[in-house]
Amino acid sequence: MTLDDNQFSGFNRSLEVDGMPFTGSFVHMTPTAARVLAAFSNGKPAITEAKLGKGTAVLIGYAASATCTRPGSPRAEQQLLMYTLGGLSAPYSCAGAMVYRLAAPGADHYFFINDGPAASVPFQAPAFRYRSATDVLTGEKILLQQAIPLAAYDGRWIRFEK
Repeated sequence: MTLDDNQFSGFNRSLEVDGMPFTGSFVHMTPTAARVLAAFSNGKPAITEAKLGKGTAVLIGYAASATCTRPGSPRAEQQLLMYTLGGLSAPYSCAGAMVYRLAAPGADHYFFINDGPAASVPFQAPAFRYRSATDVLTGEKILLQQAIPLAAYDGRWIRFEK
């Protein structure tokens, strides 16, 4: 793969991928060993995948995350999942909040970010087995398999013990 150009065109230029318009940053690339998964509306590669051994690298040539910053873009979110995960399923999910995972040998730390009104959000981590969960800042025990209460426009740091 060669990256020929990385261009920020603001709102002056729009390209489509699978019929969905994107503006902003675009990468112009030439696949060498990578396979083109999707093309821009101008025919140039938009998303490529390269495999090496058991690993896979997906290069997305537009600002995909910008369309998924706030909830409410289900088509963009599904497109991103389809091209990055393929047939795999996510190891954890949380509808209603942004969640980041920091893995460690004895426990995983999850950072829940609520960018809206107070809510209790369902959290699932089917790829992992946890014994207990604790709010790191308050010490409150969190019941596994129950919704996580989040204050309005706030976040929580929860430690899930393995």
